[in-house]
Amino acid sequence: IRRVPLFKTAYTLRVDNGRASFIVSPPVDLNNDGAIYGPLEDRNPIGTPYRQKPDPEFIGAMHGSPTPGKAITTDIWGTWLSGCAPLITVSGKVDAAVCIDVDAKPILRHQRWLDAGMIAAWLAAILLSGYGLTAFLLDRAATLANRTARQERHTAFRQFEHALQTIAFPAIQSLDRHGLIRLWNHGSEELYGIPREEAEGRLIGDLLLTPEDATAFKTLLERLWTTRQSVPLQDWRPR
Repeated sequence: IRRVPLFKTAYTLRVDNGRASFIVSPPVDLNNDGAIYGPLEDRNPIGTPYRQKPDPEFIGAMHGSPTPGKAITTDIWGTWLSGCAPLITVSGKVDAAVCIDVDAKPILRHQRWLDAGMIAAWLAAILLSGYGLTAFLLDRAATLANRTARQERHTAFRQFEHALQTIAFPAIQSLDRHGLIRLWNHGSEELYGIPREEAEGRLIGDLLLTPEDATAFKTLLERLWTTRQSVPLQDWRPR
């Protein structure tokens, strides 16, 4: 977290009996005054209820998919662009989710600057009263806004992916629809003793599961991607 200035905090959540609660929630200096003060900045003890409405990122992670945020949200702690990834046990069950919050205030400031730029371009177009120049100015302003928004989302996602990759605990993997490993973080290297270079690009079933379970896991992935619906959790036998 300290290596990426926009990253504000990382925490883990679990769902029991339909209610989300904190597992690991370290203290965080929300107002950047160099001190930890008050209940919002202090550490949440294990089991503290998460009293906010669950984010789509958290819901996606609890269904087994790393989910980057697509929209900026505001809660009692601040304004964030968030992302979550599932924490999966050795047996293949989603046990909890790890989430990272990116401070969205710099992104919003940049967006307000873009909005102001678009308004200025619109006013200038009216004053110039030229249809061709009007269309050109408005098109350039919209193109700049869209390009910057895409760049911001891409940068935030890459920072989130980098944070997941460097976390020493827990072990996190990300797969494509065929079961190929796209992300194998440091925690996975420590847990399984397999370097990232050897794991990424291989089928997770061939790497970790018995041949019978590897075939069953591939079928389960195909069902997940075909139906776009969650699949029941199962116990998998490791090699």
